[in-house]
Amino acid sequence: MVLVDEDEKRLTAWMNQNRRVSWCEHQNEADRSGGFEPPAAPSLQAPKLPDVPEMPTLPNLSEMPRVPDSVANDAQRLWQQFTDWLSKRF
Repeated sequence: MVLVDEDEKRLTAWMNQNRRVSWCEHQNEADRSGGFEPPAAPSLQAPKLPDVPEMPTLPNLSEMPRVPDSVANDAQRLWQQFTDWLSKRF
């Protein structure tokens, strides 16, 4: 995020008016924590992933019905129109 100069000045002025920070010396470590225990760091070990199920094999392409040439030509023309349209826009 980038702030323009005017917004940066307003933010700085607000922070100067509203910041509430104070420092004090603690006698021992227990006083420093205030009774708060930070959460444990997350484990870097990757969980065990499930086994990949068996995937069905593709049918023999020679057994697949043939797409009529007119349908294939229509699909190619439509794809060409779409890519031409995209190239004009971007």
